[in-house]
Amino acid sequence: NFNNLFININGRPRDFAAAYSQQWNYTMDRQFGQMHLEVAYVGNKANKLMANRNINQPLPAAGGLNTRRIFAGWGNITFQEPRGNSIYHSLQTKAEKRFAKGHMILLSHTWAKAIDDADSTQLSTTSGTGNLQDQRNLRAERSRSFQDVRQRMVLSYLYELPFGRGRRFLSGASTLTDQIVGGWQVNGITFYQSGRAFTVSSPTDHSNTGSSNIRPNATGISPDLPSNERSPQRFINAAAFAIPAGFAFGNTGRNVATGPSQTNFDFSLFKDFALDRESKRKVQFRAEFFNILNTPQFQIPNRTFNTPQFGTITETIAD
Repeated sequence: NFNNLFININGRPRDFAAAYSQQWNYTMDRQFGQMHLEVAYVGNKANKLMANRNINQPLPAAGGLNTRRIFAGWGNITFQEPRGNSIYHSLQTKAEKRFAKGHMILLSHTWAKAIDDADSTQLSTTSGTGNLQDQRNLRAERSRSFQDVRQRMVLSYLYELPFGRGRRFLSGASTLTDQIVGGWQVNGITFYQSGRAFTVSSPTDHSNTGSSNIRPNATGISPDLPSNERSPQRFINAAAFAIPAGFAFGNTGRNVATGPSQTNFDFSLFKDFALDRESKRKVQFRAEFFNILNTPQFQIPNRTFNTPQFGTITETIAD
């Protein structure tokens, strides 16, 4: 006889709905002399994304797990369901000074918010696990997405220094002087983005449901410390969380904390050396510096509450 005791199985609905997405935008642009300004609202929404759910999760209580399952004698029954949703809104602004008189500037800024109801890395039209805490309370999973980057700014620029023959300063310079001070160009790309959202987890299964996706309780205090108090040794306010009493799920939502922001400066310096009087042949000196200020790009901190490592940052983003 087939013995189904504690066996874990996977399944999916026979009438599995197809995922679909919707996109919309509205853009306005205006020219002010050599300056071009563009402002756009961009949004999108995805529906019926595949995400998994354990339909045989025990209820929180004391005692053995399998005595509290809906389908007694079976282990986890993971169902792939078209239940995932996401939505994104953004205000995108771009200001561009096109190349003229030896310089150009491009400044782009995005102010946005992304919301979903399962881990963004696991929402897909083809696969997904839906990192749920309480499999029966899907409404509690709706929150900021892991991909929610509230602010992002990118500045690009090019500037030909106004020295040497044909330029604003030292236009009558000798050949030797022009070889030294003329033909220099500086370029750069600077970007800033705010931190990504992340979920705080509990170190143990205090719900006694066999789940590895358990969260603590929220105390009503913000988990985000003031900027002048953050450090790699303490990036999260531990007072924002507490372990629930008894056998229960935590009421902290997904992605309630915000990770480190990122800032980077890339810089380059060019110079052309003419090999003939008509400058038809040139040799170019090029020096490029990536992350010239050596600004560290930190990963998100340790997310396991009530452990000695909680809130500490031990890794940086690989270059």
